[in-house]
Amino acid sequence: AAMAAAGATAAAGFVNGFGDAMDRQALRSVVGNDILESSANIYRDAWGESLEQVATVMAETERAFGEGANLEQLTESAFILADKFGGDVNEAMQTASELAQSFGMTGEQAFDLIAAASGDMSAEVRDELGSAIKEYGGVFADLGLSGRNMMTIFADFGEGGAIELDKVGDAFKELSIRSTDGSTATADAFALMGADMGEYQQLLLQGGEVASAATFDIIKALEGIEDPAAQAEAAIALFGTPLEDLGATAVPEFLDSVQKMGDGFKDVEGTTAALGAELGDNLRTKLESLKRQGLDKIAATIETHVLPVVS
Repeated sequence: AAMAAAGATAAAGFVNGFGDAMDRQALRSVVGNDILESSANIYRDAWGESLEQVATVMAETERAFGEGANLEQLTESAFILADKFGGDVNEAMQTASELAQSFGMTGEQAFDLIAAASGDMSAEVRDELGSAIKEYGGVFADLGLSGRNMMTIFADFGEGGAIELDKVGDAFKELSIRSTDGSTATADAFALMGADMGEYQQLLLQGGEVASAATFDIIKALEGIEDPAAQAEAAIALFGTPLEDLGATAVPEFLDSVQKMGDGFKDVEGTTAALGAELGDNLRTKLESLKRQGLDKIAATIETHVLPVVS
């Protein structure tokens, strides 16, 4: 009876392995050998719901980041963020892609920054993060600000929900327009700051570190206006209606938060990997990984040695 039971188990394992092998073979013809094997590595480590899902995400990752990217690491990072903070794994990958493209970052840097910032955000704000990066990433970059600067601001103002996130993004969009438009309102704002509008226009238009220093100088100059009414007038003239919606009394707090955006998320390298290690440090995940390793080895062996004979 024991031998019969063992034989039945082995037969069932072979039948399941044969089906998995055919699935692997079919998937290989769709995504290619390299993506399939890399996806299998991720799936064996207990990420994703199926090998097909992992391979599909990796194919999208290649389209988003390019062939030279570390697809295996980036794909696993997308699954880590989705598992840790909820949401769709493809959205996590697209969010990192938008951040990387907006600020010239590597995919790994983008994932680490998102992982670090997401811990300080509500689920509502995290759901809108991809859209916010897509809409405002170029705005912050034009002002010479970094992805770290932007994510610091988003994490800070995101405490007020998605509406506040949009308001602060729109405020910086207005600043990028108004600070160089040469309008009377802008000239009056720079006069209240005791600054030369033409000089700052030239600095901002240079982009990069020069524009970044100019942007922070503008914030510092606004903070230096002692008269609250004059400070609110100048700030609203540059940041527009979004800041006006927050109210004149909120201007000092807004400027203080913006000035501090250079201090946040400085050391984020390795954050995603640390989250992955944390998520995998439990018996259920370890057993799932062990099971997947065994089943995938059976399927790979059948695909190599049995399917050609059957064909």
